[in-house]
Amino acid sequence: MAGGAALFVSRSHQRQPGGFRVAEHVYATGPAQIANIRLRDGSRVMLAPQSRLRVPDDFGRRERLVSVEGQGFFEVIHDDALPFRVRAKGALAEDIGTRFDLRAYPDEAGVVVIVADGAVTLGHFRSDGLRGAEGAVARRGERARIGGPDGTTTVDHVSLRLVGWTAGQLSFVKTPLDEIARSIGRWYDLDVRVADASLGRRLITADFGTQSPREMIEALATAIGGDVVRDGRILTIRTKP
Repeated sequence: MAGGAALFVSRSHQRQPGGFRVAEHVYATGPAQIANIRLRDGSRVMLAPQSRLRVPDDFGRRERLVSVEGQGFFEVIHDDALPFRVRAKGALAEDIGTRFDLRAYPDEAGVVVIVADGAVTLGHFRSDGLRGAEGAVARRGERARIGGPDGTTTVDHVSLRLVGWTAGQLSFVKTPLDEIARSIGRWYDLDVRVADASLGRRLITADFGTQSPREMIEALATAIGGDVVRDGRILTIRTKP
């Protein structure tokens, strides 16, 4: 579905608590790009568009901790002695023998984990140490969210078609229109906007696979009884005048 998968790898240094510096690999995708990454322990990560994965050079030696900004689908090789952990926006997800999707874009609230197999613990990252991660447990077919107004974690049941992006399908269930617009924009390198905030909060359920980006956007406009206005690369969904 992405218009040309690409992967950019760089080495950098990140300052950690305590003042020391740790070498790391940074994997990043741009708009309309995806990347498949195999880690040293055999675990795999598929990065969605406009996402970044940070992997310390010593990954797998004393611990298995990576950081994500954006969205990634993880297929984890489980190890009781070295749990696999993902840090994102102040949250920490830990696998319990697992395939899961984690979404943590900077322009979206909180962190969302959807479990395709196994189970995941999702809680707050603790700067006092990583061992014994605590939080809510989500299992196959469940979604865990963290980062609401009160900082609590919630778990509910969802359709696994929400992780269909790994197989070329974008699916949304009762999702705000402005979030869908941002997702389509990331996947197809477009500037998709919603005309006003109240319209952007409208909840939409939709499945897209073989449609063109323009067809997707027009379908969304039809769903809210509106139309699409194009100005160069900017596509705006609005209610009809």
